[in-house]
Amino acid sequence: MTTPMPFSYSVHIWSVTTLYVALLPFQLWDSLKYLAIPATGIAAFIFYGFIVAGEEIENPFGYARNHLNLDHFTEHIIKPELNALTALPMPDIGVWAFDPENTHVFCGDGRGEPNVTPESWMERGENAMREVLARVDHRKR
Repeated sequence: MTTPMPFSYSVHIWSVTTLYVALLPFQLWDSLKYLAIPATGIAAFIFYGFIVAGEEIENPFGYARNHLNLDHFTEHIIKPELNALTALPMPDIGVWAFDPENTHVFCGDGRGEPNVTPESWMERGENAMREVLARVDHRKR
């Protein structure tokens, strides 16, 4: 991800923030009097800090201190997860998909066809499955 923030967007954000911070003392004068000066300084620090932080995280992929540590993610998070997923052999589809007790395909709302074995669905073919799927109400209740 190397696409920078659009120049016009960046200029607009800086311009609007500068205008706001420049006019902020006039907005605060009635209520804060001379405290409007440090209050404006604090507000400027906060607003410009958000802009600079946004520009800093614009491209999080790299090797600088503030970038994501993808090497750590790969070695300590993704690699162990992949090892755990591939540690067991793939299940045999005949054991779970074509089990004789697996007869509740497409019958969640009562309009499907209960007690039809997976082998029977395979014999009926794709069109029969599509017809039953069209009848079944898949909306959550």
